[in-house]
Amino acid sequence: MLKQIDKTPAGPSDEKREGGRSFLWGKVTDGSGKECSARLETVSGYSLTAKTAVLIAEKILAGNFKAGYQTPAMAYGADLILEIATTDRKDI
Repeated sequence: MLKQIDKTPAGPSDEKREGGRSFLWGKVTDGSGKECSARLETVSGYSLTAKTAVLIAEKILAGNFKAGYQTPAMAYGADLILEIATTDRKDI
């Protein structure tokens, strides 16, 4: 297994990762046909994963958690992502 991992491409350099940005768009529709959509701009995916993991760990260590399975948004709300510096969401 380790040999297979070594064959995969390396991730981005620190410089590319820190300078990278992620852009996301999402749309939801409810049962009555009402639609909502939003755009999100944030740090690169690699950095976002690390930063959100640390943010959530800090919340847990501060006693801010509920036992059981939850997504990050279920546990801390839809605006959790906005706690990551340079992240911006625009509802459209």
